Amino acid sequence: MGSFLGDHTITLRGTSFLQWIQATGLTCWNELLAFGIPTFLSGGSGISRSSVIDLFLSTSPLLNPSMQIRSDLSLGSDHKMVNLTFTPYVLPPPPPTSHPRLLWNLSKLAQPDTLKIYIDTASGSLDDLTEQFSAFLSSSSPPPVDSLCSAFAQAIYDTLDTAVGHRTPRTMQKYWFWSVDLQEAMDLRERSYQCWHHSSGLQKAICWMRHQDACHAVRLSVQRRRHETWKEFCNKLATQDFAKTTATMKHIKSHRQTSPVFVDPGGPQVAANKMADHLQQIFSGQFLPARRPPDQTVMISSPIAIDESCPFTHLSVESAILKLPTRKAPGVDHLRAEMLHPIVKQVSPVLCLLFQLCWQWAKGTIDPSLLISRNCVSAINSMRALQSLGVNHTGLSRLLSIRLYRQFIRPQFEYGLAISCFNIKQVAVFEKAQNTCLHVIFGGHSTSSTSVFHHLGNLPSMRERILTLGFKFVYCAFWLPDEALFTLLRPVLTNPAHQWFKVLANPIWLSLSNRQNADSKACKHAIHSFLNQGLSLQRSQQILLSACHPSLGVDPILWLPMTNYERSRFIRWRMGWLPGRSQPCSCGLHTTSHHHVIECTGAAIRLHLYSTVQPNPIDYVLNMLPLKKLKNNKNNAF
Repeated sequence: MGSFLGDHTITLRGTSFLQWIQATGLTCWNELLAFGIPTFLSGGSGISRSSVIDLFLSTSPLLNPSMQIRSDLSLGSDHKMVNLTFTPYVLPPPPPTSHPRLLWNLSKLAQPDTLKIYIDTASGSLDDLTEQFSAFLSSSSPPPVDSLCSAFAQAIYDTLDTAVGHRTPRTMQKYWFWSVDLQEAMDLRERSYQCWHHSSGLQKAICWMRHQDACHAVRLSVQRRRHETWKEFCNKLATQDFAKTTATMKHIKSHRQTSPVFVDPGGPQVAANKMADHLQQIFSGQFLPARRPPDQTVMISSPIAIDESCPFTHLSVESAILKLPTRKAPGVDHLRAEMLHPIVKQVSPVLCLLFQLCWQWAKGTIDPSLLISRNCVSAINSMRALQSLGVNHTGLSRLLSIRLYRQFIRPQFEYGLAISCFNIKQVAVFEKAQNTCLHVIFGGHSTSSTSVFHHLGNLPSMRERILTLGFKFVYCAFWLPDEALFTLLRPVLTNPAHQWFKVLANPIWLSLSNRQNADSKACKHAIHSFLNQGLSLQRSQQILLSACHPSLGVDPILWLPMTNYERSRFIRWRMGWLPGRSQPCSCGLHTTSHHHVIECTGAAIRLHLYSTVQPNPIDYVLNMLPLKKLKNNKNNAF
């Protein structure tokens, strides 16, 4: 910025930035406290350069300010550390960051006195909710279900605060990456830089070379440590219990998700006021056209009468609460079974009224197009988040990536599929979205075939998943208890155009010979037969798939012990990516191809096989590998 900061360097960017500072009335403290002292020092390419780049700006004056520029420290950067100290004005402390989960001292409920206080407090607060919920049963307008659920949860929160109190979350250690070797390398770099800073003459050149060697050693140490911790992390995810693996991925994923926030230099209150004024202007109606269509009358159907057909009673709700498992993570409402079990007598009447209200006003339909759009967008966004965590063809192992895909991504695809019917175009949208996720795991361009991907990881297509989920839903519908809601509604469904009869036309369900008495074993056999038929049809139409295992299951090349290089070569061979693009072979007779490589390398002779084995010697050996892991027996070994 030239003479403004005592800098000899003048650039167009600096001039524009200076004009912006003067126009906004900001105070640059480098001008007042460190005039002419450079914050950027570089000696690369034999040219010494210096400039004032790192600045401190403020909108208001500071009390007792002082600035120090640490030119004696290297820190692995040409930008020097700048310290600005001042006496802060007396302001209220900022609100502490809230923990994502509300925690209470639930262990105190084991004490009889605390338990009695908890039950008595809950009785008083929940009785008021019972009267409030009962008033909506006789109302002709729809009840605010979300507000009622929030009121119920808040009553439990207040009761827990009174009885047991909040619990402070544990602080996590964040120094797992730093090691003694890294600290020693960093200390050596800083000592060499200080030696160069205080030396003169030829000794300065020698110290500079030592400093460059120390900087290179620090970079190598950091890269080596990153590689070691990443390998440890991948091995831990692949070897530990899969439930812990999914919990780890959920924890990392939750910290990677950010939401856009509107901020203002004046503070959060100023930002909130500006946003409120903006929304008031937008929704004031001044931008609406002069001629508007008439308002549509919203038809609100009357509620269903509560009679003997309602499946919710105090006893059924109480029984369901007592069956809730303990030591489970709560949902968005922060409630756990340990909180509800002691006050089940007080909670069951309130929840029974809430469930009756929901049953009384239950109206809903499913739009397949909106369902497809919602599921695909949600699944692909989640897959991108997992991709940044290592679920890709260069990160975690293919087998672990497939398991994480089944755990996190595929359930988002499958939401609502069991009770919906789709046409061919809609199923194709699902297939395209799943292929996008599989390309992230296995690699390849966006238009490459994914049939081998599906077979290697034992992943059915979306069409097969839709039919399988629909079959399971139909089977479970006929084995529900007599007091279940759908069991009571099924005799009323007599219209052939109803969605229920479309779901009943499931081909897997129709393939069962004895549908009324079918057990779980017969259902598994029907699903397995349906998937085998689809695999046989695909194998007859695709050459690469016909060379793979003829049965369902995870291909052994994904889990057998081998190096990453060997596993990658096997997978690329199965997918037809080896030997790659056609080019002249080293034998000088033909160009490289899938068939010529087998003949040219003499694969059959090396593997002690006949050259006529099908589909080819290499795939024949791969298909002979065991499909299941052998038991731990001294006589069994790979």
